[in-house]
Amino acid sequence: MAWTQIVAAFDKAQIRYVVGGSTAMMLHGVETDPNDLDIIPDTSPENLTRLASLLTRLDAVNQGGPGHWLRDEEGEWKWMVVPENEEWRERCQNWQFDPHDPLTFDASFSTTLGSLDIVPEISGQYEDLIRRSVTKSVGAVEVHVVHVTDLLNTVTVPRRKKDHLRVAQLRQIQSDLLA
Repeated sequence: MAWTQIVAAFDKAQIRYVVGGSTAMMLHGVETDPNDLDIIPDTSPENLTRLASLLTRLDAVNQGGPGHWLRDEEGEWKWMVVPENEEWRERCQNWQFDPHDPLTFDASFSTTLGSLDIVPEISGQYEDLIRRSVTKSVGAVEVHVVHVTDLLNTVTVPRRKKDHLRVAQLRQIQSDLLA
């Protein structure tokens, strides 16, 4: 579970974020084995400055390549990868973080501690998610985890095949919480 080392590094660097994606699902009890850590960071320039500094220390490399999110006719978000060419490869290799532009952090990264997906907007806004988050222990670190209801809002929109079982399990967890 390499992502636990990333959580410890985030804690040490005092980075504010909420855990989302498959890691949040697992922390809520869904049977899944996350291969990365998805986070929704606080997008204040101070927090993003600390995040950029940590990513630099962890030798973060953008794995997703340049692209952008688009919402299709059904309201589903899709990552549109820009066709590879020399300009995009160079841009990816020289990825620059701008603490005043949260979208410069929106990518999948490989780091010396494991894989990390940073999603400053597509999964919700930190300010909203943190209020509804739950706290879970990850080793010696207490982390904020996206609430089950917010997870359901994100995984039922994309309707990926791998999310069908996860959604059923999340709905059962949500039902148990309401009982």
